[in-house]
Amino acid sequence: MADKFSRMLTELDQTRKELIEENKRLKVKLERYSSISWIDSCACYKYGMTYNVKKRIVVFDNPKEETKKDRSLFAGLGNVAGEILKKLKGEK
Repeated sequence: MADKFSRMLTELDQTRKELIEENKRLKVKLERYSSISWIDSCACYKYGMTYNVKKRIVVFDNPKEETKKDRSLFAGLGNVAGEILKKLKGEK
């Protein structure tokens, strides 16, 4: 009986050591998978995702810009005075 328990104890001790080593390997793997540089390399090489601005083509659309009337106090007064002078002269 003592011999049987001794073998069980030896087996359990060996299993415990193996589990400790596996736990260490898994922690290293977790650190690697959690690293930003690893995630960045996977996104870049495996999935073609990149944020490299030099390789991008940027197209700008140049819409026609309408001139807006200046609504500030003095500019507004100047516009009104100009309109009054035109009407007094008979211009439209």
